[in-house]
Order: sequence, then structure tokens, then C-alpha cells
Amino acid sequence: MISGTGWLGFVPGEMILLFPRLARRSRRKLGFCIDGGRKDGYFSMMMAAGTRGASAWAAKRVQDLRDAGVVLCIRVDDEITARRAALAAIRGGIRAVEVTMTTPGASRIVRHLLRETRGDQDSEHSPVLVGVGTALTADDVNRAADAGASFAFSPVADPEIVRLAHAYEMLAVPGAATPSEIHHAFACCGAAVVKVYPAALVGGIDFVRAIYGPFPDIPLLPTSGIDLSDLTQYLEMPNVVAVGASKQIVSADAVRSENWDHITEAAKQW
Repeated sequence: MISGTGWLGFVPGEMILLFPRLARRSRRKLGFCIDGGRKDGYFSMMMAAGTRGASAWAAKRVQDLRDAGVVLCIRVDDEITARRAALAAIRGGIRAVEVTMTTPGASRIVRHLLRETRGDQDSEHSPVLVGVGTALTADDVNRAADAGASFAFSPVADPEIVRLAHAYEMLAVPGAATPSEIHHAFACCGAAVVKVYPAALVGGIDFVRAIYGPFPDIPLLPTSGIDLSDLTQYLEMPNVVAVGASKQIVSADAVRSENWDHITEAAKQW
């Protein structure tokens, strides 16, 4: 386990590789977010982290999310049911699965899905990404990394959670619901992608369009309340990496009746 408190130096390198325009602005405007306000520390970390090798893993995971387009959130009360629902959705074409840490046996579910989709993991074209959601503590991140998760979503922006996940080369996707929170998650916490949550309640596609104006370089992943009818509009936005879905695919009725075929067919629509 990783439990130290040092800064990984992830933010500047990631910004340089993926978002050079924001990185240039950040040297002047965002240095106070890093290293307790010491801009000299910020610049030294930028030099240390600004290599392709230091950030290539994150760029790859961001691209994998873009390729997936939709991240399915699994949040059910039973471990076996969660496994079956996730695999049914994968059969329908879902390429990224988020297992919430509030689901019983979340780490075991991640391991199981990785084993069951091992052939897909070896594919150069469409790997199945398996990660966790509702990562709120260091213990959550440690257990997710031990299980082999590729990413860790959270409803909040905690810089320690981001730092720890990135130290494991596991993509942290913290949550935000306002312009200030989005900026904080990206510029101060070090996220390469920011989860807009709850997307529908904060304005949906109109909010995402509005955010693009001041923050064109901040990649977003809207989740919660997104309808299939809105999917194309979201994915056409240049600042949207992917969207999150849950009950739209894994409905309570399908879970209750164990209608896995229904979940597979619903997934095909996405």
C-alpha cells in the first residue's frame, strides 16, 4: 500500500501533454494551488513531471475512456447480482464498468470482471475497463488498486485521493458540480478528467456547453440522470470524454427479476 503524503508531480506533466494551452496559463495563474502556494516548488515539479513517460499511462487511460464512450455504474446490494449485471451489460457492448465501493464485495467484483474479460483486455481495439466508484478514503483507493482497477471515480474532489490513485497509476476522476469545483478538481487536485455530478440536476447538456467557454481544456465526464436521447449531444461536445449511466441500463426491475437479457439489450442501445 502507498500511504505517504508527498506530491506525485502528476498535474503539470499531464497538463503539458494533454492540455498545453491551460498549462501555459497555469504557470502564471494556478501555481498557488500546488505545494502550499510556493511557485518555485510548482516550477520544479513541472520540470520533474513534464516527461512523456511520467504521464503516458494517464493519457492512455483517458483515451480508453473516450473510446468506451459510456461508463456503466454498478450499484446493487448483492455481489453475485452485481457480477451478473455487469457481465450482461458487457455482452451488450459496454466497455467501461464502474463498481461502486458501496457495493458488497466491490474489490472481488473488480477482480472477477477482469478475469472474465481477460480476452478483451488483450484486444488492441476495445479493452474492457474496470474501475471503482464512490472512492472516498485512502482505504478505498488501496483496495481498488490491489484489485487491479483502472480508474477511481469519486463524488467529491479530494486531493489526497487523487494523489494516491495516481501514485498507483490508477486514473482518479473526482466529482464536481460548479465551475469553481471543476476548476479546483483539475487545477488544484490534479485530475486529468473531472466527473460532473449530478449532471442532470446541475443543468445537463446546457451546463456542459456553458462550462466549455471558460474551461475548454478541462475534460469532463458527466454522470447521473443522462438519458439515451441526450447521449449524442454529450459525446459531440469536445470537452466530454465519456458519460456515466446506471439504472438506464441496469434497471431495478431487470435486477429484481434477474433478466440479464434485458440488460444486454439495453446496453446495446448505448
